[in-house]
Amino acid sequence: MNKIRLEALGKRGKRPMLSVAVKRINIITRFIIMKDKEGKARFMDCREAMNYRRLITFLLP
Repeated sequence: MNKIRLEALGKRGKRPMLSVAVKRINIITRFIIMKDKEGKARFMDCREAMNYRRLITFLLP
């Protein structure tokens, strides 16, 4: 399974840089389950994740 590290700007006004670890990628629905710094799991569409920032690092096994 590929792991993606995504650094994204937070939407909450303070705009902190988030180190987001992608837990699972559902290719069929193109949804990404991510975990932010607080440890809350978030559902995010692939297109929404791409809009966050272009800094996406693919770590291939």
